Amino acid sequence: ESITVGTIVNETPTLFVLLRHFGWIFCREQAASFEKRSHEIFPHAQLIFVGNGLPLMAQDFVEKFNIRAPVYVDPKRHFYKALGMTANKLDILNIKSILPGIKARKKGFSQSEVLGNPWQLGGVLLMQPSGATPYLYRSQYAGDHPKIDDVVQEIQKSKAIWFSSMEPFVLKENRYR
Repeated sequence: ESITVGTIVNETPTLFVLLRHFGWIFCREQAASFEKRSHEIFPHAQLIFVGNGLPLMAQDFVEKFNIRAPVYVDPKRHFYKALGMTANKLDILNIKSILPGIKARKKGFSQSEVLGNPWQLGGVLLMQPSGATPYLYRSQYAGDHPKIDDVVQEIQKSKAIWFSSMEPFVLKENRYR
């Protein structure tokens, strides 16, 4: 089953968290951080996770990590590409990833098998029903995530414009909850 981004964002501002892949240590850490702050996000926007793996990978991710927000898959990475999120080895094999990896490990997060494209970087997008994007963060290397405080602040100060005409991108498969 396919669904357009415009359908998801039809009536409410939406915070899309585009994960690298479902098995990556940083994705698990990032999802946990957003889930923990969801009480500050939900009054202003819906929270959606997007991964580039397959539906079964998303289902496993939801079940193992008790993800409450909807999770969509984009196995061909159309949404990632449309947002200019890169996928190459040099960005992933960056020395800047070492310190975030150590910090994530200390918090109890671990790496599993690759569950999606291993070279894909993620990001965070706040999209209004009008199609306006008051916030877009593109990760530059593995473990490069925006500060949650900055994202929450952007969500809270953003003014929603309630239109539903935007439908440019399609996410594949199902939503898991």
